[in-house]
Amino acid sequence: MKAITSALVLAACASTAAWADVPPMQVPLAPAPGNGGSLGRATLFAAPEGTRIELFFTSAGLQPTAPLHVYTYLYEGRCGALPAAPAYALTQQVLVRTPQGNLAASRRGAFTLSQLAPLPLDELAGGRFALALRASPADGGGLLYCGEIA
Repeated sequence: MKAITSALVLAACASTAAWADVPPMQVPLAPAPGNGGSLGRATLFAAPEGTRIELFFTSAGLQPTAPLHVYTYLYEGRCGALPAAPAYALTQQVLVRTPQGNLAASRRGAFTLSQLAPLPLDELAGGRFALALRASPADGGGLLYCGEIA
């Protein structure tokens, strides 16, 4: 029994080490034409259950509804030619927050959002996916930012 427990602990440590040693990846997010002058960045971290995506951006469109809702999607393809449907809707969190943790209510400022993608970081980093942030459906669902994960 002790040998089985030791083997399970070793296996858990080995699987943790496999993702813990992967360096984070920065993805610049280009603002869509209607969101010009804004900054956006995604930082991707390997995680046991996929890839954690930490988003930072400075605008949420021209006239967003408060509190701010932003939807995150992974598309197979490039930002210049996004397909009609995303490959993955990352909508576990849609309420945007300030860096202090408060719900964001204005259209401009420093904003954060966190998501979890079900794919490992090395699969996302293969150049197959674009990360897109969109306004809420109530605000028209327009593209706010896009960045190619390469």
